[in-house]
Amino acid sequence: MQTEYFQLQNGMWIISHHDPTSPLIHISMDIKVGASVDSIPGIAHVCEHLLFTGTQNFPDYDQVLLEHGATNNAWTAYDNSNFHCTAPPESLPKLLEVEADRLANVSEYLNETVFQTEKSVVFNEMNESFHDDPYHPLMLEEYASLFGPNHPYGHPIIGLHDDLEKIELETVRAFLKEWYQPANATLLIAGGFDRQILSDALDTHMKPLVGHESIEQPQPFPPQRPFSTHTQMYVQASYGYVGLDWILPPISSSILIAANILCDILSAAQYGLLYRDIELDLRWASEVETDLYAMKIASVFSISAVVHEELHREKVKNRILYHLDRIANGLLDPLLLKKSKKKFKLYWLLQHEDIEERVERYQEWLRFHANLSGLKAYTESFQQVTMSELQGLARHLLSTPYLTLDGFPKQS
Repeated sequence: MQTEYFQLQNGMWIISHHDPTSPLIHISMDIKVGASVDSIPGIAHVCEHLLFTGTQNFPDYDQVLLEHGATNNAWTAYDNSNFHCTAPPESLPKLLEVEADRLANVSEYLNETVFQTEKSVVFNEMNESFHDDPYHPLMLEEYASLFGPNHPYGHPIIGLHDDLEKIELETVRAFLKEWYQPANATLLIAGGFDRQILSDALDTHMKPLVGHESIEQPQPFPPQRPFSTHTQMYVQASYGYVGLDWILPPISSSILIAANILCDILSAAQYGLLYRDIELDLRWASEVETDLYAMKIASVFSISAVVHEELHREKVKNRILYHLDRIANGLLDPLLLKKSKKKFKLYWLLQHEDIEERVERYQEWLRFHANLSGLKAYTESFQQVTMSELQGLARHLLSTPYLTLDGFPKQS
């Protein structure tokens, strides 16, 4: 397996990862634009949808991809948007032609009918989220409470209903022209492709693309404390919700390696401290989760649970803080750290075996690093996390203001 990493004259970065053992290819186009640069909350997410609306050359992108045996999807985050597909190797030239075409031409061929149709799709997506997840309204308030409404992360990625109403055709057309440029894109091709065919396809479809220089947004300093320390509301659910959120340094910080380990130690099935305590033994809660959202400006460490009875709400919060306190005081069982390290080692090995997972890891790394040279050391660093690092992280969490999210079930 060989990986090449180079930049075209138009500014687009190309990652070529040749794996002759793979019967498939995976193509991933990463655009350095996300919800953090929304001119109107939700506009980056709307533009992601519009990239599938077609042009004069390819009026129906999905149909072209289906004809070439490809599956595809896309997503928007705060720092970037991603478009990816998996297909047989012989489809490579056509898939690169499609990617180049929509990057160059979608904004020109948008019309009011297509735009309103996709707005309706996003409205439906919003409604489905409310219907499928009773805690969704609380989650929409989470990042505004953490970062404040004027921070780049201070609004939901999908936006709110009133925000979406304000987005107009000319606004999205200008957004697409500004951000969807070759110099703002990283194209990753991996799998069992023919190298000469790839080279020819890049010459034909990607090199001719033109645009302006990559846009570097000024980055605000990571907030030192949450904008608000408590958010609560009633939810359409039978059980209540409890969440504790901390702001941590951005993705470049080494503290996040220990934070990943801590997430696993707290909530992993079978051996997680909170999972075994408040879910299995005390049966006060379910769906105990600990997550780390690593981002460019700041990261979020989150612990949450669904509370079975309201009389246990404060007890659940106290047990969370109790376990953090024990770790801070050096009372963590060393065997749990050993188990977690083994789990991450297995995770990296399994991810390396799957071409799509491998591509995702490469691209995630390159969003925040200049090249792939440090990735191997990064994966190995999980095995170097010490008890004292976990102690230090737990102490930091206990001494830092955090946001409490309370979702109270509505009484029938």
